[in-house]
Amino acid sequence: MMISNEGMVLFYATIFILIILLVILLYLIIRKTLENQETLKVDMIKKEIETSLFESISEGKVYERSNRDRFSLKAMEELLKSYSDTVVGTMEIQSITAMADKYLSEGYRKVLKGRNWSKRINALYHIEDFHMHQLSDDVRQLLQSRSITREEVIVSIRFLAATGRFEEVFEFVNERYTDLTDFDYRSILFKLDEPSFGLLVERFSECHPTLQWSILEIISIRKELSYLTFVERIFHLYKGEETGIRALKAIASIGFTTDIEQFYPLGESSEWQERMLFAKLIRFFPSESSYDILATLIHDRNWWVRSQAAQSFTKLSKGRERLIKIMENSHDPYARDIAAEWLQKGEI
Repeated sequence: MMISNEGMVLFYATIFILIILLVILLYLIIRKTLENQETLKVDMIKKEIETSLFESISEGKVYERSNRDRFSLKAMEELLKSYSDTVVGTMEIQSITAMADKYLSEGYRKVLKGRNWSKRINALYHIEDFHMHQLSDDVRQLLQSRSITREEVIVSIRFLAATGRFEEVFEFVNERYTDLTDFDYRSILFKLDEPSFGLLVERFSECHPTLQWSILEIISIRKELSYLTFVERIFHLYKGEETGIRALKAIASIGFTTDIEQFYPLGESSEWQERMLFAKLIRFFPSESSYDILATLIHDRNWWVRSQAAQSFTKLSKGRERLIKIMENSHDPYARDIAAEWLQKGEI
């Protein structure tokens, strides 16, 4: 029986595909075997050196090891990463940094100049974890690259922020990389020391809006009273804008103001965010006026405002009594419901 030309082509094509699949399978088997062997070697070295390495870190010393093959360096890296996640003492951190500088810096320097993204980003995270300030120039050079990815940008600038290189950080976040998110900027700004953050606050007017919002969010999270005058000024300067609302949020989080009456008009603001934040702020200034204002805001048309007003009531000495009266006597079913809800939360 003769086989047609089409049949022969199909036969040889099938054989070719099977050979390709077998080659791929063989490659994967060999690769997995080699990876397992490397893992075993690294684990053996880790068991060999972990006690001495830990003792060196505990004593603030630098562990000495003459063998620097790639298995030893990998074992050293994994152990230092493990310890860096747990130790908190300055002496121990300095010891980890010194060992990372001694054994790993040259390898990381080469990786940062390479084309392998996964290796570069892993190196950046380790450089950050180990506080390897001596590689600051190498990281800065990477930031000048056109092929750098967004994740690399964030980790790199965050690392530079921790090294105290304020002018460079300011240039990167305010001029070169202006398309990051609020969260990205906050992760960077949290790494600035207090003097550097103070310099950033001084240059607030130079910053683009997203960076301004992140600065105000940092102040809001830290609740630092020393920035109260600044955020009050920003609130009045940007009143009615998103920046002004963020400043008001910071004031409410700090829980203090030089003059609570200056915020009274916010009770009738057209912006629900301002009414809500005013309801949050006023709980720190207990008075009959505060009770009356909260009683008005708990009847607000916006749920968030009502909820915040009810929550603020629970923080005041006579707040529970007022909530009970509202729950029993108010003609507004929404106000009664929110009062009952926060009364129940208070009991829990």
